Amino acid sequence: MRLLDSLLFRSKHLLGMTPMGRPDVVPPNRARRWIRSQDGCTIESDLRIQGHPESLERISVGKQCGIDKGCIFWIAADEDANPLLELGDRTYVGPYCFLGAYLPLTIGENTIIGSHSYLITANHQSARGTPVRDQGYDAAPIQIGRDVWIGCHTVILPGVTIGDHAVIGAGAVVNKDVPEGEKWAGVPAKKIGERV
Repeated sequence: MRLLDSLLFRSKHLLGMTPMGRPDVVPPNRARRWIRSQDGCTIESDLRIQGHPESLERISVGKQCGIDKGCIFWIAADEDANPLLELGDRTYVGPYCFLGAYLPLTIGENTIIGSHSYLITANHQSARGTPVRDQGYDAAPIQIGRDVWIGCHTVILPGVTIGDHAVIGAGAVVNKDVPEGEKWAGVPAKKIGERV
């Protein structure tokens, strides 16, 4: 937690403002430097944390994690939300990933998330007769196991559990549970093999 507190402090005091005047965004540091913690984490200084006013209290980052450039962590502030974002030890989040926690999003240790991936625990409701933006969300937690490899440009939807040692192919859209040790790919994702 001290690492994220440090990020927030540095961002506020180096820039003195939020991007485009948005009060719900913790601003990036203009200098492209890595921020390191005593726990061995490496976090690109342009990480954006947005949403809940107490976002930092709802994010847990394990030891020796890496969060690459351009990532966004969204911590929902909606009344019905119960957001929590947990990264296990030695988790790596590739460049330009979006991790959205309306409900808990838990990622196990030694997991790799490829660049431009999108993990979200809520979807907009879409009944006819009311604008989508006025309907709220359907939500369910996401649980990613240990030693999982998620290829780049992957989308993981609400309610998905991915078992330990699974592999998700690049560009997959995962809308159902993936058992331990299996390889899945495609849109929608389906089993293509097993990890040996």
